Amino acid sequence: MPYVRGPTLIVMTFGPAVTMYPHPTPVLAVSPRRPRLVADVIATFCLLALQGLVLVCSAYMSLFFAMATDSCYADRCDTDNLLWAYVVADGGGVAVVVVSTIAASIVMFRRRMAFWIPLVGLILQIFAFALGAGLAGSVVPS
Repeated sequence: MPYVRGPTLIVMTFGPAVTMYPHPTPVLAVSPRRPRLVADVIATFCLLALQGLVLVCSAYMSLFFAMATDSCYADRCDTDNLLWAYVVADGGGVAVVVVSTIAASIVMFRRRMAFWIPLVGLILQIFAFALGAGLAGSVVPS
């Protein structure tokens, strides 16, 4: 007569005791993590650094927006556009850099391709500076 104790079943036979274990619980396979491409990480960091450099250069160039008021006389200039030129060029550039840095960090953490995020950020940043320059140019009526 077999003696049952817990999950182990011991059967008495002629010779040594044989222990029969129950079937093991299946272990769920962990999906393998995507390999992180070193070239993508290096390209992303280099493009983010380039984007920061473009931000510094555009902030320096926006200092010259004040020269748009040099030909103003008799209060004919709309200086509100100059304020918006600084907001769009500098504030927009900072916002684009911050958003693209956060987005690239999240995408790289999820092990996806992230080099395209700073590229899009560079395009948006250059567009924001061009829009700010256009606003600065519209201070003096033609």
